[in-house]
Amino acid sequence: MHVLKMWLYAFLLVNLYQQVVETTGTREVDILEQKVKTIVSLLDQSKLLPLDFEKYNEFLLKAPRNYSTILMLTALSHRHNCHHCQLAADEFAILSRSYSLSKTNKNELFFAVADYDGDSEIFTSLNQNTVPVFIHFPPTTSPKKEDVYDITQNGLSAEVLARWVFLRTGIHFDVERPPSYSGLFLLAILASVGGIIFYLRFENIGQFFNRSTISYTCMILIFYMISGQVWNSIRRPPAFHSSAEEGLVLFYPNNNSQFVSETLIIMTTYALVSLSFVILTDVNQTPDSNKRRAMAVLGVAMFVVFTSLCLSLFRKKNQSYPYSFLLK
Repeated sequence: MHVLKMWLYAFLLVNLYQQVVETTGTREVDILEQKVKTIVSLLDQSKLLPLDFEKYNEFLLKAPRNYSTILMLTALSHRHNCHHCQLAADEFAILSRSYSLSKTNKNELFFAVADYDGDSEIFTSLNQNTVPVFIHFPPTTSPKKEDVYDITQNGLSAEVLARWVFLRTGIHFDVERPPSYSGLFLLAILASVGGIIFYLRFENIGQFFNRSTISYTCMILIFYMISGQVWNSIRRPPAFHSSAEEGLVLFYPNNNSQFVSETLIIMTTYALVSLSFVILTDVNQTPDSNKRRAMAVLGVAMFVVFTSLCLSLFRKKNQSYPYSFLLK
C-alpha cells in the first residue's frame, strides 16, 4: 500500500511538471509572437527599428528571442560633426530595404538604429563612445567581440555589410540599390560627341583610323580603366552623396569604396597630367620661340599642379599615403 502511494505521488508530480512545462512553453511562444508583431509594427519606411533604452532592453536583450538584430549606433545631429554617420545611415537603410525585398523569412532578422540624441543610455550600456558602430545581437546570447563590425577595415558599403551579416547570421540576401544613371549619362555624352564628330567629318572617315585617332582611343580606354570606372560598373555605387548636414560629398570618406563623381575627377586629373607631357613633347616642333617658351611654361605648370592634385586626392582617400607634393 505504501509503495502504491509513492507511485501515485510520483505520477502526480510528473504530470504536474509536464503541465508547467507545457504552460511555460506556450506562454513563451505567445510572448515571442507578440514581441515580433510589435517589432514589425514599429518599423519605419526604411524597415528600421528606432530604439530608445526601453525598447533596447525589451527587443534586443530580454528573452525570449528567436531572431537576430543588427544595431547601428549613430549621431546624426550636425552638432556632433560625424562625417560618416549620414553615409552609414544611408547604406544601412539600403541594407534593411534590400532584406525586406528578399525572399527570406522576414522575422529571422531585424535592423535597429539608436541615435545618441535619442537615448544615450544605450551607448553607455554597450560601452561605446564612437559612431557609427554596427553590432550583431544573436538570438540567444549577448554580443561578443566578433559581433562588432570593423568599419576601419571593411568600410561602410551596404554590400560589405551584407557579407558580414551573412557571416554572423547565416542569412544571405542581395543588396538592391536604387538605380544609378550616371553610367548611362556618361555613355550618352561619349556617344553624342562621337556622333557629332562622325557627322562633321564623314567625308574624311579615313582619319578616324589613323595613328593619332587610335592613340587617343587607347588613352581614353586606359583612363577609363585606371580611374576606377570598371569597379563602378561592377559595384554600381551612387554618383555622390548629399545631405542637409554635410552638403554635397563627392569623395567617399575612406579607401574601401568610392563614388562615381570621384572617379570622374581622378580620370580628368590623369588626362591633364598626360596632356602636360604632350605639350612638353611638342615644344621642339614649334618654330616660334615665344610660343615654345609659353608651351614649356604651360606644360611644366600643368604637370606640377595636377600631379600635386593627384597625390593630394590619394592622401584624402588614405591618410597613411606617404607621398605629397605642394598640395597637402
